[in-house]
Amino acid sequence: MAKVHFKPTVTLGHMISVIIFSLGGLAAWYNLKEEVRVSKVETQIRWENQVDSMNQIQMKNKEQDLAIRELGVELKSEIRSNNLEIKQEFRDLRSDLKKKP
Repeated sequence: MAKVHFKPTVTLGHMISVIIFSLGGLAAWYNLKEEVRVSKVETQIRWENQVDSMNQIQMKNKEQDLAIRELGVELKSEIRSNNLEIKQEFRDLRSDLKKKP
């Protein structure tokens, strides 16, 4: 079998280029892999924060709805009592007018 002979400058340059290119590719791959992992974790954290925020907003809305209903009931009660007082005042005025000649 014949011995293969390469010129050292060309072969060494090509080998170094291939090694550097391969190392660069591997470094880029691991960097990208890490960025994807970090991005996935950040997205999950963001999603959980959004869900928590929505739950808090819903609870706050329920509390406000309950407070509004209670105020509505109180207002209805006050309006009814005021209405009864006004009607009584009118009755009293009528009876006073009928008593005066």
